[in-house]
Amino acid sequence: MKALKMLPLAMILALAMVFALACSSADDEDDDAPSTSAAQPTAAPAMQPTAAPAMQPTVAPAMTQPTAVPEHTTMGGTVKVVGHAGTFTFVDPHATGLIMTGFVGRQVYEQLFTRDGEFNVQPQLVEEWSTNDDSTVWTFKLREGKMFHNGDPLRVEDVIESIKRNAVLSSISRSYYRGFSGKESVGDVQADIEHMFAKVDDTTLTVTLDKPSSYILTIMAQIDPFMPSVMHEEIYKNPAGGKGDEATKTAMGTGPFKFDEWVPGRGVFLSRNDEFLARDEPNDFLAGKLEVLVDKQEVLVIADHAARGAALQTGEVHFLDDFKLDVAKTLEGDSNIQVQRVGRMNMGTTNWNQWKEPFNNPKVRQAVAIALPIDRIMTAAIGDSEWWQQCAFYIHCGTKWSDGAQGYGDQYQSISGDAERAAAIVEAEGVKGQHVRIISVDSTFIPEAALVIRETLEGIGFTAEILAVDTAASGEMQRAPEPTNWEMSMGWSNFFNGVDPLGPHTNSYTKGRYDSYWQDPGDRAQTIRTKFAEELDFAKQVELTRQYDELYWEEWPRNVAMFSNPRAYRTDVLEGVGNWLYPLVYGVSVKQ
Repeated sequence: MKALKMLPLAMILALAMVFALACSSADDEDDDAPSTSAAQPTAAPAMQPTAAPAMQPTVAPAMTQPTAVPEHTTMGGTVKVVGHAGTFTFVDPHATGLIMTGFVGRQVYEQLFTRDGEFNVQPQLVEEWSTNDDSTVWTFKLREGKMFHNGDPLRVEDVIESIKRNAVLSSISRSYYRGFSGKESVGDVQADIEHMFAKVDDTTLTVTLDKPSSYILTIMAQIDPFMPSVMHEEIYKNPAGGKGDEATKTAMGTGPFKFDEWVPGRGVFLSRNDEFLARDEPNDFLAGKLEVLVDKQEVLVIADHAARGAALQTGEVHFLDDFKLDVAKTLEGDSNIQVQRVGRMNMGTTNWNQWKEPFNNPKVRQAVAIALPIDRIMTAAIGDSEWWQQCAFYIHCGTKWSDGAQGYGDQYQSISGDAERAAAIVEAEGVKGQHVRIISVDSTFIPEAALVIRETLEGIGFTAEILAVDTAASGEMQRAPEPTNWEMSMGWSNFFNGVDPLGPHTNSYTKGRYDSYWQDPGDRAQTIRTKFAEELDFAKQVELTRQYDELYWEEWPRNVAMFSNPRAYRTDVLEGVGNWLYPLVYGVSVKQ
């Protein structure tokens, strides 16, 4: 093995290749779905630092860059934050991709690796790391002096057991570790991967893979969803995660905030970890020095968007994330409130119940994609064009992948839609007059987009209605083994989940997730994923990405457009607020 040393970041990123993942979008909770990685990659040649370019998403012109955060030293006070328009169903980041749970995972826990503002992999709990010549054995040396919130020292055993638990509960990690375990599955994920993890000494562990891969660093740096948080034994010993009556109801990690209390329906309450051992590097998003200046943080639940805006205006809350643009326009008139346009764009999506008519027919799915008037949908749902951009690609536009592979979807999506062409397909396929029920939840983009889409469906020959339900009911309807009470649903995925060709945004909507999703006849998508995982040449990776884009538009087109969601905070209460993908309070102070 190479001598243990710090690997240059450029080398790590250059080594990065992507394994076929079965994973979940930001608003979905994980189920005991089988892995979609049944097709195993063949052994790849030893990886070289120049084998692939750094996996760094570039920023589309319409996006704004995160702003630099000024340094402040004022200590004390309580910051009251309202996050995504939902509630805390779980507080266990291993077990769910729910956005609200991410508030807990990113602040109470730490991981071996995390992401900076450009989504590059950076160390967090790791001090040094190395790999052998063929990248099958990875060695990680932990930072010394790290302690859990109850004063217990961080042990190598805690890291190993947390990673293994995450591999069981997270569909993302489950697919990866099983794919590289070298063991024939016995149906028990933890038993399948037990041999991969070993303690070397009190500060060092190894992970042994059956095939060369550097994507393990990407898995360990997963920031949303299903974060591989390093937990105290009191937490990771509960195998249930987020399931049923035994769901984890508390949290304990080594992070900058302590978990004080979860009050269902009201929120999660955190306090500063005064014993937190921060890194020395400058803070950059979730990497580097995570400095907490406030005494406490209240992460509150206010589901109604108008009520959220009103709470910010009255000072009941200080920091507001994810609300509708009409609320933003109201807030912009308040001199004590700063409204931000989040610098990374989300992806608005549709989804099909492909278990039943009419959307079990790919031509009918294509017809809807052809008909959708992107300009009308986004104007109704988001507003001014500066807040959104068209994207006819299966993942987010504005990355190195779309630069080389985008374009096939243009024949299915146009800025104003083509209702006449779509209506002809609907009639030719014999589904004219069928009834379509559209699931809608009260969130950014979804309700207004659903109204325009209902009108569009009726214009091409369907009858349609909107089913307004809450997030939990939407999930239950889509998870049903025989989903007969809906035909179409609306959703969105955040930027991080859509920059990777094999990431959560698209690949969680194929075989291995729910019976209502596309089942990949002939394993065509899986075949492309596996080839991509084995390929080290960037040009060939782009070609495979193009092939995947073609398959996507021919079988399960669901992208509508990209959009920025607004965020706001009280300038008379807070200072030091940056513009990041998530609302973060690192370096933020409460004015005294």
